[in-house]
Amino acid sequence: MPTKRIRRGCERGLMSINLSATTPAAPAGKQNVTWQADGHGNISGYVPSSSGGGGNFLQVQVDFGFDMANEGDIARTTVTGQSWVTSGSVILCNPFGGATADHGPDDVIVEGLVAYAENLVPGVGFDVVVYAPQNSWGKFLVNVTGQ
Repeated sequence: MPTKRIRRGCERGLMSINLSATTPAAPAGKQNVTWQADGHGNISGYVPSSSGGGGNFLQVQVDFGFDMANEGDIARTTVTGQSWVTSGSVILCNPFGGATADHGPDDVIVEGLVAYAENLVPGVGFDVVVYAPQNSWGKFLVNVTGQ
């Protein structure tokens, strides 16, 4: 799409503004807006969607330990092999109600588990941390989505 020029009034006359999808280049990891115009002089911008949804999904298992008499409130696992991770990645972690050898699907809700990512290492991975406010034991599944 060719560059669009818009003229707007200012105190000393008209000022020309360029709306370009290529110049200046977008910062690393970002994408410029693509501009379009209709036959009535309306101009709008959009960000083209990426193929494949633009996100990454995985499921991990965390383990609070196997002894019900020795419950803990924090479980963590390290995820590696994730080349998409950057220092600015947004990673969402959600405890999943899938059954494990230790728990049924309702236990995630009953336990009130909260999960988050920390220790992001660009090009490598991150830690998934699960907090159990009333303490817990055994293994749980966590769904992770990020970009």
